[in-house]
Amino acid sequence: MTRTTLLLTLLLATFCTADAALAQTTVPINPLATYLRTSSDNGSLPAPALKLDTLGLAPGQFVLLERLGAFQPRGGVADASVGMLGVFSAGDTLLAASQPARVKHAIDAGVDIATASTYFGALVTDIPEDFFIDSVVVQIPVGATHLFICASDQLYYDNSDPNKDFAVRLTRVTPTAVADRAATARPAMLRLLAPSPNPFNPATTVSVELSEAAEITLAVHDALGRRLVTLAQREPMAAGRRSFQVDGRGWPSGVYFVHVAARNRSGQRHTATQRLLLAK
Repeated sequence: MTRTTLLLTLLLATFCTADAALAQTTVPINPLATYLRTSSDNGSLPAPALKLDTLGLAPGQFVLLERLGAFQPRGGVADASVGMLGVFSAGDTLLAASQPARVKHAIDAGVDIATASTYFGALVTDIPEDFFIDSVVVQIPVGATHLFICASDQLYYDNSDPNKDFAVRLTRVTPTAVADRAATARPAMLRLLAPSPNPFNPATTVSVELSEAAEITLAVHDALGRRLVTLAQREPMAAGRRSFQVDGRGWPSGVYFVHVAARNRSGQRHTATQRLLLAK
């Protein structure tokens, strides 16, 4: 072995050893804190901007974000809600709660966006760059310096986390690990397909897809978050697709939301929301 070959071998071994011990950190998430505009909710707090370099992360790297634990929402009796959202930003500026897009310098990370479900008055939040966090691998977008993370909720005034387990775990991963994960990943347990037609008058169809048997609750809410109609209440559903008819006769024109929650046999809970527009 020549000296040059030996040097290259040692450098490669050093790189692989460093790569095998990639950065990982866990950050507690306060379920009162949000980067979404809120429904005149004085109990909510502004979500802190997590600085990427402090977390050992940088643009271009791949990071695995995993939601840990649960929080207690709106007067609940147990830590049962697990919704978590994230958005990358080119700065730490968070605008006033009255702004529809509070993260001033939000950057799209190229993952599935989160359908807004938090309100200020009758106006819905709109941050198209944010995404759901359950267990997702994201490539940190160019220009990103900060990451905002918050609970996904409609009201924050009495959220709590008595056992302090609601958190996000961030792990830097290699492109190889990303490819392996994609090759072995299971399909999402729950999908709420886009309503058709939308806009609609007077009726539209929404479809739910499950990759495994679960109990589902499906309801339509108005822009203030009030439940108008329940299409399914803790109904058993087998793996596959099921369609539901939404009848808007008697409702005024405007924006509505169809929300589904599914709980599988192991107790895991998943949710999804789609926006409806009734145009008469």
